[in-house]
Amino acid sequence: MVTILVVLKKQVPMHNLENFKLWLLNIAVLYFSFTDVEVTLKIISLLIAIGYTLRRWYLMEIKNKKNETNN
Repeated sequence: MVTILVVLKKQVPMHNLENFKLWLLNIAVLYFSFTDVEVTLKIISLLIAIGYTLRRWYLMEIKNKKNETNN
């Protein structure tokens, strides 16, 4: 985080209060966008896990039916 601040300080001159407010707003938006990504990734991961489980159950059911017809 300190490295980002140093780089931003060199690129954006903070001569007045408006620039500082804009800089803080950008940092806040960046922070909230990363937290939203975490929630989105959790939801995607959950959906993939559910889909994988349902597919495995389906394939096991097909295998069991095939074994029953062979016996």
